[in-house]
Amino acid sequence: MLAKLATEEDLVIRWELSQNPSCPPETLKQIAEDAFYAWSHGAEEMEGDSWQTLTLCAGNPACPPDLLKKLAKDGDRDVCQAVVANPSCPPDLLAALVEDEDEWVRGAVAENPSCPPKTLTVLASDGDRDVRRAVAGNPSCPPDLRAGLATDEDGWVRQAVAARPSCPPETLAVLARDEDQNVREACARNPSCPPDLLARLAEDESHAVRGSVARNPSCPPELLAVLAADEDGWVRKACAGNLSCPLDLLKKLAKDGDRDVRRAVVANPSCPPDLLAALVEDEDEWVRGAVAENPSCPPDLLARLAEDEDEWVRGAVAENPSCPPDLLARIAEDESQAVRRAVAKNPSCPPDLLARLAEDESQVVRETAAKNPSCPPKVLARLVVNEDPWVSPKAAMNPSCPIAEVMRLVLDKFCSRFGSVKPTLDEARQDRARWPRTAENQVHPTSPSPELAGRTDASFVDELERLARLHREGALGDEEFAAAKRKLLGV
Repeated sequence: MLAKLATEEDLVIRWELSQNPSCPPETLKQIAEDAFYAWSHGAEEMEGDSWQTLTLCAGNPACPPDLLKKLAKDGDRDVCQAVVANPSCPPDLLAALVEDEDEWVRGAVAENPSCPPKTLTVLASDGDRDVRRAVAGNPSCPPDLRAGLATDEDGWVRQAVAARPSCPPETLAVLARDEDQNVREACARNPSCPPDLLARLAEDESHAVRGSVARNPSCPPELLAVLAADEDGWVRKACAGNLSCPLDLLKKLAKDGDRDVRRAVVANPSCPPDLLAALVEDEDEWVRGAVAENPSCPPDLLARLAEDEDEWVRGAVAENPSCPPDLLARIAEDESQAVRRAVAKNPSCPPDLLARLAEDESQVVRETAAKNPSCPPKVLARLVVNEDPWVSPKAAMNPSCPIAEVMRLVLDKFCSRFGSVKPTLDEARQDRARWPRTAENQVHPTSPSPELAGRTDASFVDELERLARLHREGALGDEEFAAAKRKLLGV
């Protein structure tokens, strides 16, 4: 079947085949040969499409080695990069491409986890810093080679070495003294950084480095306590957001004078309910809003915050997926359209409440309700055909939108505009006598045919309007008009 589909002229079908990992190698070869032929024979309008097809073939894990070599040799840079990034790319081909004149291709070779150590060693001396940086970041890079790159003249390369979790402690010790702040910061972020090095970096002159230590999940509690008293608010904020931050330290930071620090405490998943309760009355609306956003916020606290004077805080409650349905229903009556919109956006919003918000006076609220996947199918169908140019497209794109129900409403709408399109009892009897009862024509008179059920484009509407116009102008008699409508509707 896949081989047969490869003969289709439809470009999109060939593109889908080109990236299907189940596509047989011989079929991929045929697709690639067709693309090469289209380009080489002067089909200028096909040139971009042909190279797109070749790029997809080159990235397919099912692409055979001989085709990968041909694509790497005859393709452009994008095709060659796709070949190199392919996990099925053979090591000898990767080795052959280290001499490629394009640094993007060499960089792609250096990033490939399957790249042999010998090839990585060659690329570690490349003249382009991005290639060397790719080698440093490759998980297959040997420790001794990475240690050599730790002394590279370019700071971006050294930074890539420092960021690797597998970087040896002795190499990190060298990089922790680096003159480049970005390199020291990468060391401080590394979860493999030893405690003694973190302690040294916690005294760094750069607040960005100290903040990276405070954010590191491997940072010891005693070191976090030191950093929690740092004069820089950014460092204290990093401490407050650390998942390993002790409870007593979180309580201390919850009283910090910097609102961003208090917000970080609230946003920390380790923040206990009693601490959230203490910050519900915070003088800053951004802190109260952060409490309202926390999925672990208890219902009683959410109810208190739903009465907040600030609409942003109330909106944060309305958008919280843990907000109880009865509280959402109460907030849906809020005078602010921003708050009602937050209710309509909530993934936990009950279907009946979404149905109500779909009729809200605010267009923005109706649009948001129409986009919510929890919106009832019948409501979505009604929104599709209500001719609102803003709401209708949102409802139509909703994955829960029922196409069959939409088509039924469309049919009812046009039936009322152009007159009944259902056959009379006599006509139905004549049809049954004239046609054999087969599976193809056993369709309920009031239901659209299978062909019609899949038609949601404007051509169906245009055809109905054309028939109605011809009937009005006298070009079609009553019987001809009725027969044409029945044929179009498949009934």
